[in-house]
Amino acid sequence: MHLDRKKEEYKKLNNYLSEIFPLVQQCKIIFEFIWYALVLAIPVALFFICFFI
Repeated sequence: MHLDRKKEEYKKLNNYLSEIFPLVQQCKIIFEFIWYALVLAIPVALFFICFFI
């Protein structure tokens, strides 16, 4: 229960800071896009490397 409250407070604070610093929000979006691209690309790349070697 206490952990949920901390998560909510963190999200509120994070949203507040993002409103103050739009550049931070843009950087977070770009980082998230790169992160998910890597999460999807690395297993595919490993599969092809293992399959073709």
